[in-house]
This record gives sequence, C-alpha cells and structure tokens, in this order.
Amino acid sequence: MVAKSIRLIFISSFALLSACSTLLVNEEPTKSTRVNQPEDIEIASNFNMETELTVVEQLQLQANSLSATGEYAKAEQVLERALRIESDNAQLYAQIAQARLDQGKFSDAEQIAMKGLTYAQSDAAMTEELRQLIDMSRTGN
Repeated sequence: MVAKSIRLIFISSFALLSACSTLLVNEEPTKSTRVNQPEDIEIASNFNMETELTVVEQLQLQANSLSATGEYAKAEQVLERALRIESDNAQLYAQIAQARLDQGKFSDAEQIAMKGLTYAQSDAAMTEELRQLIDMSRTGN
C-alpha cells in the first residue's frame, strides 16, 4: 500500500507538471478494467507512462488535478466514483476526507476517514494519515 501511495504521488506530480487533460469515461468500469481503451478514455498525448494504470488510479489522478485547481466538490465526486469500483481502498477514503475538509465539511470528513480506518488495518502509514484527517476534522482545520 505504501509503494502504491508513493507511486500515486509521483504520478500525480507528473500529471500536474505535464498538464494532463481530463479523463473521460462513458460508463462505470469494473475494478479490473485497465486504461487502454481509447474509445472510453482520452488522455493528453504528452502524458506517456510505461505502465498501464487502473481506472481507479486514473480517477485519482483526475481528482488530484481538480483539487489542485480548487475544484474540491468535483474532486470528491470523482473519488466517490472510484470508491464504487474499489470500496475497500483506504487511500480513496483518505482522499475523500481531504476533499471534504477542503470544502469545510468537517463532520462528513470525519465520518469517511473513520470508515477508511476499517480498510487500513494492515497499513500503519495509511492508518496514521486517516487518524490525522480525523483530528483535523474534529478541530476544524
């Protein structure tokens, strides 16, 4: 999970620096769907990765781009879509909690972060991140 987090941070940074375009998906993908279907997904031509990303990873990148431009409500919607695909992904719960914090939805942020704790049991770093989000939610930061 930590390696996946580091990979997503790296990819997010790369995407922001490369001015990655918006991901367009026409239908609800499944958890195992890979991003290699040009009729469903449009990615900026200058965003070339050696490895394929799952749809959830692509949605996370899109949400990171939206958050970077202050579009927290849209980022939250994109992350909730990813959560419908991977409902046991603690990182998605943390990202949604952060998006809700950014919107001032402290109670909602706390609730989603607490739910994420149930999926982060074996990942100490993710557990700590979720606990920090809960603390921030409770203090209104």
